[in-house]
Amino acid sequence: MVVYLHIGVYMTLVNNVGNSLFHAIPESFMCKAFIFFSISGFIMGFLIDIGYRNFLLRRALRVYPTFLIACFVAVVLRYVLFQQLPTSDIFLAASLLPVGFIDYPLKIEWTLIYEVSYYIIITPFSFPRLRRYFVPFLFVWAAVIFIAYYASGITTFYVLPPWKRLFISFVNIYFITGALAYYAAKHLRFDWWPVFVAAIAASAATTVYTSEIWKLEPYNMKQLLTWSLCSAVTLVSLIKLESHFKAPWVKAIGQWGDYAYAVYLTHALIVGVFFSWLVYRFGWQLDNRSGLLALALILLVGYGLGRLDAAIHGYLKRKFA
Repeated sequence: MVVYLHIGVYMTLVNNVGNSLFHAIPESFMCKAFIFFSISGFIMGFLIDIGYRNFLLRRALRVYPTFLIACFVAVVLRYVLFQQLPTSDIFLAASLLPVGFIDYPLKIEWTLIYEVSYYIIITPFSFPRLRRYFVPFLFVWAAVIFIAYYASGITTFYVLPPWKRLFISFVNIYFITGALAYYAAKHLRFDWWPVFVAAIAASAATTVYTSEIWKLEPYNMKQLLTWSLCSAVTLVSLIKLESHFKAPWVKAIGQWGDYAYAVYLTHALIVGVFFSWLVYRFGWQLDNRSGLLALALILLVGYGLGRLDAAIHGYLKRKFA
């Protein structure tokens, strides 16, 4: 859904197209990138709980190799198609550290900046002696964010957060509720599957309804807290449903999910470069056909890079086994 949304966005940005197959679904139905933070919070909660060794190094090796390959592809594409050379900011951009507003090659790096910062923040709890303090820390962290927001008036949504604002950014609520969702799923003994189906439906309905009524507002605490709790409920429910539904199509979705990181890394780059190439080189008017071609390219490149990503991850995983 993020890919679908961004194809429509780039059709509008590049060629002022506002009516296509990729504009048919209202944005309030879209899955925002924030949900990735919930999933990350959940998985990191699991890794902390099982005593994942060399935590920060292994997380860096999971994120950076494929990211740097995607950056290299971006530099090559822009040079070959538009004779554009990267600025010196490319090295700062590749660090994924909160260095402010610079030219990012993939246009989605802000999410990875939050992601890497989350890893750094929780790394101390990967050590055995501090592991038991992780859940209390999550509640303290949430309290600090609430105090900063409601008492100190720090209410700005930072797409590219500065260092001094990163820890207290209310976007981190997604990581916190996602991690707490892991512990909720671990300790929840209730197992009647219709309740979990109903919980997913209720979470989806709540998210769509509130997205529609809040769509003219800037992001704020009430929005992200509501949506992050819906995401957390959905994650817990999906985990509980896994033991009840083992159909082949479920496994197929999981296998496609292995390539999701590569698709996410490259989708904005591919669609932006492809549309710009069509419009400014050949004078095309963007339409459904060009949108579908962009989607095919995204999936093709994402699949190829995803296979490479899986191979790199598998090799590094064996080295650390």
